Amino acid sequence: QTQNAAQAVDKVSCLALGKADLTKFSDAVRAALTRAATSALLETSKVFGAFTQDQQYAIIEGLAESTVEDGQDLVKEGDNASLVVLVDGSAVMDGKTVKNGTLFGLTELTSGMKISDTVKASGACKVYRLSGEDLCSALAKLHGISTTVTVEEILRLNEIKTALTEIFL
Repeated sequence: QTQNAAQAVDKVSCLALGKADLTKFSDAVRAALTRAATSALLETSKVFGAFTQDQQYAIIEGLAESTVEDGQDLVKEGDNASLVVLVDGSAVMDGKTVKNGTLFGLTELTSGMKISDTVKASGACKVYRLSGEDLCSALAKLHGISTTVTVEEILRLNEIKTALTEIFL
């Protein structure tokens, strides 16, 4: 028998939903929940925390969903940097299995380096991906900059703004 209603005894700090529950929401609500879950996942990275809230939102909005088939590369050593979030499935990196919620490429993306490891799908995987070029373009647009800007430059500006804010407040 399915329970149709429940009442919390105290304040609720967590809402747990299964995949089947998500099909009952409108596209707009589903998109908002997906963004919130992706944001929470990315916030586990110290590097992601160096971006402002607006920049984080631009990054999340820029992520494109794709499927990587069994044995295909999620990221490949030597490729241009891109952010890849393993959303559903598992992959193998350095002989170890990695699961949902693993981030790849964020350190390389923010330091201007090439991808340092190859990660292969172990079964079909759903990933969110954002190329370095698309990230730089989104950040430049967000800040009204018409020239190309590197992620390193944006993070350096964020650090300077934070320091100046702390000094003058």
